[in-house]
Amino acid sequence: MLGFAGWYDEQPYRDVIFYVPFQHLYLYGPIIYFYVQSLLNPGFKFKQRDWLHFVPAAAYLIYSLVIVVTDKLIVGDYYFLADGRDRDFDTWYQYSGFAIMVFYFILSIRYYNRYRSLVILYLSNADELSFKWVRNFLFTFLAIIIIRFVFAVMGSIFDFFYTEAWWYFLSYALCCYYIAIAGFSNAVISKLVFARDLFQTSNEVLVLSGKQPLYLTYNANDFVEVEDLELEAEGTTDHSKEEWKQELETLILSEKLYEDPELSLLDLAKRMNTNISLASRYINKGFGLNFNDLINKYRVEAVIDLLKKGEHQKQTLLSLAFEAGFNSKTTFNRSFKKHTGFSPQEYIRQKLV
Repeated sequence: MLGFAGWYDEQPYRDVIFYVPFQHLYLYGPIIYFYVQSLLNPGFKFKQRDWLHFVPAAAYLIYSLVIVVTDKLIVGDYYFLADGRDRDFDTWYQYSGFAIMVFYFILSIRYYNRYRSLVILYLSNADELSFKWVRNFLFTFLAIIIIRFVFAVMGSIFDFFYTEAWWYFLSYALCCYYIAIAGFSNAVISKLVFARDLFQTSNEVLVLSGKQPLYLTYNANDFVEVEDLELEAEGTTDHSKEEWKQELETLILSEKLYEDPELSLLDLAKRMNTNISLASRYINKGFGLNFNDLINKYRVEAVIDLLKKGEHQKQTLLSLAFEAGFNSKTTFNRSFKKHTGFSPQEYIRQKLV
């Protein structure tokens, strides 16, 4: 943008663009990665070892400083910039920057997917806390990476002047504006605190935040509670599992627990006097559903009961959904379709008319 404003053509602005690394490709990736962690994980803390992620960025800053010192203080003329090109557009830097951004994009997506898999296991309002805008933001970041890569490849093949790449700068600006607007317009606060090491395969410490925090460890895709309640998995028979299923169903329906829009698996486990690991396992085996889908199933059934009573003629469908415990129209429509095969409007037309 500064170049198009004429800075490349006049001094001292030309030297400012030449010597200041405005395109710090090594910096984007780590910043995006830690930004995503800070959004999804209330327990995120920047640790001393995390500075290692910024070593390449620091090295490029040192490289830029060497260029300035050599050209301005030692040689007194363009030495590193004798070809009249901005070093930010060097092929080696563009390609290595592309590789680093792709690497951190993959890490960020993996972190987001881990969060999504956990929030569905533990919270009934998973859609509300799914941070879908973060997913969109990450793919916008990917679009920036692709645009950058295409620009670098075309530049190495055709050696065109920067003014011929106006489409790249425009696309880049639009992506940046989208990221900024999306970030400031979404104020969702995560309620799930978990270990952030993507490469750790055992002893992962998790903390489920909410009314009563619960500490868990992760081992071989199973969650085992280490605080508050005793693990009772040993010696459990199929008969007791069936009894537990009936007891759970009776509890949910009699006390209408599904009406709590923020109901968590921890809340349910406490009411059942069991631990969260067993509760999750029994729900999966007994109902063939995860916790989020199970609670939404009961909410859909509650809405259907209201529809059969003709409440939709007195209230809006959305108000009925909220009454049953849903917290958004999108979640209600998707869950209704998933559990009945019809949209709410189709169900009314085909089943109640």
